[in-house]
Amino acid sequence: MTDCKSETYGNRVSYCLVTSPAGRPLHEYYSVRELLEVLSEAIRGHRSLLEDGRILHRDISENNIIITELPAEEASKGRLIDLDSAKDLDGMPREASHRTGTMQFMAIEVLEAKGRTYRYDLESYFYIFVWMCIRYVYEGMARQKLNKLLRPKTNILRGWSTGIYTEIANTKQGHMGKNRFENVIVEFALKFENLKPSLSN
Repeated sequence: MTDCKSETYGNRVSYCLVTSPAGRPLHEYYSVRELLEVLSEAIRGHRSLLEDGRILHRDISENNIIITELPAEEASKGRLIDLDSAKDLDGMPREASHRTGTMQFMAIEVLEAKGRTYRYDLESYFYIFVWMCIRYVYEGMARQKLNKLLRPKTNILRGWSTGIYTEIANTKQGHMGKNRFENVIVEFALKFENLKPSLSN
């Protein structure tokens, strides 16, 4: 396989990285401020990976960002993990031959198979933020149970994870329109009320 140029059949090496301390899943954030800080720090990590390592992550998702609790106050709490779909920008050809990522967080043009750049990864961070504002609302031990019981039955995000790629792309395209995004913001939890004005502009 050494002569094969296709990403689909490219050689792969499996690595296991163990970090300490272990992290919390992103949806177990303790406050809106912590969520915003963690996402911001994960974006900084993404930038370092891209600029210093020449590596594009290509699967920015809720499950690939963790919250670490480090003793040093200035230490980063947001960590970007899981580089299974990452791409060495100095190695393989720039254009992706297939879609990579987690469907509900994929950028619209990735869903439409129009390639992949760092900008599409950044778009995924925005979708993660919106997902957190609507899907993970309640704090404490019973969070998951409450989420199931109290999550709106008309959850607007359902269309982000069901259907084929082009259907999901069309749904997201509609939601991101200037007049339609208000319908998404309406479903934000009350704790995110202060952020709504900045997202409406």
